[in-house]
Amino acid sequence: MTSDSSPASGRTIVIAARHGERQDYAMLMKGENWIKGSDCPWDPPLSSLGWKQGDALGECVKKNLKDLNLPPVTQVFSSPFHRCRETAVAANAALEFAPDVKVEYGLAESLNESWYRSWSLPTSNGTWGYKERDAESEKVLPVNFNTLHRAALQPAAFVIAPRGFVQGIDLRHRSRTKIHKVYCWGSFESGHDQRRRMRSVINTVARPGSTSMVVSHGGPVTHLFEELTGKDWWIHGEASYASFSIYERTPEGNWETLVMNESEHVPNAVSRKSQI
Repeated sequence: MTSDSSPASGRTIVIAARHGERQDYAMLMKGENWIKGSDCPWDPPLSSLGWKQGDALGECVKKNLKDLNLPPVTQVFSSPFHRCRETAVAANAALEFAPDVKVEYGLAESLNESWYRSWSLPTSNGTWGYKERDAESEKVLPVNFNTLHRAALQPAAFVIAPRGFVQGIDLRHRSRTKIHKVYCWGSFESGHDQRRRMRSVINTVARPGSTSMVVSHGGPVTHLFEELTGKDWWIHGEASYASFSIYERTPEGNWETLVMNESEHVPNAVSRKSQI
């Protein structure tokens, strides 16, 4: 029997969070293009505000778990992208959870055309679904394969491999979830495949009697709600920076939403369709 003063045992809890503010978007708001000078234009780190948002994420998750009488976080997983690893590490420190963050490839960004357009065209600036236009007519220009960033033509497994050292990441961990299909420019990931791989991650990391946290991206986190609950994504709403939801697996194997798209804790929280 569970006492009122101690966290409930035997409950399977998963927290799904989005990363904090991206450096490329922070610069774009100032009229600067981070993408243009980067060796890895698909993988921006956090801005200084993003690090603060990651810390606030951890503090708010800790408070919510305590208020709901739920077990504390016992494992943290992250997308391989730089901004997610940094967010997970910042949140992990605030959670006062000792083991390092583990990277799971299945938590990666949506590998769809809008994502590729955001970084692989000659004048891409990070904007989701970016389109090049004629300077005079404003007509959308066709994509020239010869001018695409060469990484866009390689298998996505190359692109999503973690780059840049982040203190607090478990380098010994080998991801148990993979991107099995060969995605690249012209062979994009469908929404269905994205949702299914996110569910696969949850099925892999969720452990009975414990609380697990995953840090991913706006689209994957938003549409995970659809996959787990069977409800439309608009009920959840767009995931803003460092927002999170808490899910509990029922005895029947379904998922119940305990906290949905919480973002009031986030410094300068905003929600834009282009912020992914």
